[in-house]
Amino acid sequence: MRRSKGFRVSVACLLLLALVFANRHLASIERQDGTGELEPEFVMEDGNGHIELVSVDRRPRAVNPDRTSNSKSKSAPVQQQSQSQSRPATSVKVQGWLQPTKPPAPPARFAPQQIPIDVPGETWWEEWEAEREAWNAEQEEGNLGQRYLNKDKPTASSPPKPKVTPKSDRIVVLGRTSWEDASWLEEELPEWQHAIYVVDDPDAEFTVQENKGKESNVYLQYITDHYPNFPDYMVFLHAHRSSGHVEFPEQDNVLTVQRLQLDFVKRVGYVNMRCEWEPGCPGEVQPFRQMAGRTTEIAFAGAWMRIFNSTDVPDVVAVPCCAQFAITREQILSRPLSDYQAFHRWLMETELDDETSGRVFEYLWHIIFGQDPVFCPSKQQCYMDVYGVEWDPSYDLPDITWVDDSYWDDFDMDKLDLEENSSLDDGDGGDVDNSGDNMYSGRPDQESIWTPP
Repeated sequence: MRRSKGFRVSVACLLLLALVFANRHLASIERQDGTGELEPEFVMEDGNGHIELVSVDRRPRAVNPDRTSNSKSKSAPVQQQSQSQSRPATSVKVQGWLQPTKPPAPPARFAPQQIPIDVPGETWWEEWEAEREAWNAEQEEGNLGQRYLNKDKPTASSPPKPKVTPKSDRIVVLGRTSWEDASWLEEELPEWQHAIYVVDDPDAEFTVQENKGKESNVYLQYITDHYPNFPDYMVFLHAHRSSGHVEFPEQDNVLTVQRLQLDFVKRVGYVNMRCEWEPGCPGEVQPFRQMAGRTTEIAFAGAWMRIFNSTDVPDVVAVPCCAQFAITREQILSRPLSDYQAFHRWLMETELDDETSGRVFEYLWHIIFGQDPVFCPSKQQCYMDVYGVEWDPSYDLPDITWVDDSYWDDFDMDKLDLEENSSLDDGDGGDVDNSGDNMYSGRPDQESIWTPP
């Protein structure tokens, strides 16, 4: 009995001793990095314990703070070392645990980007309506096409353009009504002097005695007002900057003036600013044809006799339209002032309507300033001489990209006015001989056409 009791005591002592050694062994196990320094994952408040990585699979285990004093005393160095390697003292305490110094940043909220999608044809109706309304408004105001010309105009925030002093040897003369905008002249051609006649404002700086005869009234008024004190070069223009009868694809009068070759103007005295033959060439006005509906032709012979006091009326008068030209001082002075006064008097007293009297002078300017009745230089020659550029045939190609095959199926040829295209008919069934480019009153070459009289 005694032996059995002593055996049990021995076994209990051995177990207790084994537990003590196991506890000391577990307390001595330290998680180390490559340098051998302690690197705890987390530290408990007030140094009560720490969690260490103890197994191969690196799973943490918490040390029980309620161990025996022996275990606690043995593990104290480890705890002190752990605390010396722990996070800075500024860490925030939360629920008994120290907050890490650099907590992970919260994930950013995902805000999907709104990408607009342009569905083709979605707003075509609104755009068409806006375009139509703007077009109608321009027609009512007489400023058709101005919004395209004004799209690049300077705004209030734009830097001011440098001041340009107009040159004393050149001037642009034009006439406008009070509602027409000619500000483009000052903005785009500041190096030219300007004489702007307001035909319906008697108080304007430059005006006319009566608004009659289209642009010819303004041109003659300027000549009679300033004779003989003219600058070296004068350009006579319409008030609109852009029009279908202006040269180049841009159809911009600013470009035609900027490209004008003044040396050539000085050499020949007078040049038409238009090179395109239609309308005007090769036989626009035939005074003796007397075709119904062609009022200018019907009135031309009588007007010629009264304006020039001559019965030597030419059979054909032709020149590219549309009464915009450049001229030198010498060329205007080649006629006396009394001639221009007589021309202006006829214009004011004629019973012809405004449109007809204006068109009569449209086909007389080149004759007044010394050219032949038929004056139709080729476009190639005109572009090179007047503007110093080569004529590009693509200038004359219309935009027909909108025409499809079905267009010609619905096209009615009977609607064409063939009489308008037979302008060379002389009234007796024959045709005026205007073949080719050499059609300048029998002249053998084109060089002599520019020879001043």
